[in-house]
Amino acid sequence: MGIAAAFVVTYLVILGWAAFFNYYSPPPPNAAPNAPTSPALQAQLSPLTQALIGNFTVLTGVVVGGYFGADAVKQVTLITAQRRQAPGSDAGDEPLDDSH
Repeated sequence: MGIAAAFVVTYLVILGWAAFFNYYSPPPPNAAPNAPTSPALQAQLSPLTQALIGNFTVLTGVVVGGYFGADAVKQVTLITAQRRQAPGSDAGDEPLDDSH
């Protein structure tokens, strides 16, 4: 659980940084030097940040999905084992012999 939680917290921190630490594209070459910021200029993420967020999104999905998938398999195995050990179950735990 600790590893999955660490990935989720790290992912949320990276998204927070990406949301608030971006840069603006440089003005077009024909823009006036003292002109106010044009609406055409938009905040952009650096290519490294875009790649990091994309890859870490996939990695976090794999880790969290693997954690919950393994937990589900563990629960199903536990339930199956409990059914086999229950008295009166037809799981076939008794030896097959004709000595009755």
